[in-house]
Amino acid sequence: MRRRSNRQYVDLSYFRETADALLFDVETNSREFTNEINTVKEEKAKWDERTPQGYTAKPISFEGADIWCSWICTVPGPRGSPWEGGEYEVSVNFHKWPIIPPICEFKTPLHHPNVDLRGSIYLKMLEQEHWSSETSLKKLLREISNLLATPDLTQAANIEAWMEYENQRENYEAKARAYAWTVNPNAVGYMEVSENSGIQRETAKAKLAVQNGAMESDEDDDDLPIDIEN
Repeated sequence: MRRRSNRQYVDLSYFRETADALLFDVETNSREFTNEINTVKEEKAKWDERTPQGYTAKPISFEGADIWCSWICTVPGPRGSPWEGGEYEVSVNFHKWPIIPPICEFKTPLHHPNVDLRGSIYLKMLEQEHWSSETSLKKLLREISNLLATPDLTQAANIEAWMEYENQRENYEAKARAYAWTVNPNAVGYMEVSENSGIQRETAKAKLAVQNGAMESDEDDDDLPIDIEN
């Protein structure tokens, strides 16, 4: 008598369809990623064509290769503001550019109503509902620079800075001027921030070159404070 087989046959059509779907997703995502990188490269070409004075922008480089979705930029402090003179580093991370607004953060958090403790920038135009795919990187960085001088008081990312800006403007501006000095590429010598400015005492090194030659100073002068008032 013939023995009955216990083998069970599995219908592989489902697995084939799933594998095909996954492969399609991978290919689609790969094409979308390639298109996004090409769009970002076009933005870089536009930037290089006419770079705004005082600004820089370039993709991060890793082991000799450009990471096109992650950029490091600098924006200048607006003239006439307590942030004037400083050059502020901003990281810009693109995802589905220009459909989705990039994630922008100051590399070092600023004492500013619209910058949280991680450095994240709260700018209305970076919200999806206010974002325009026509926005260029130049316009975005200019808006970030302008935000330093004119905070948006309708949304506070840093409550302490917001309250100080509203109620103790002199203290707020003293902190801004002190920080601007530490990121001023043209600053000369050393500066010690006074305790009454609300900032922890620190000595910030700056470049020691001047236009007409080397600066002559005594060793005992290193710790002399520099007036940060206008």
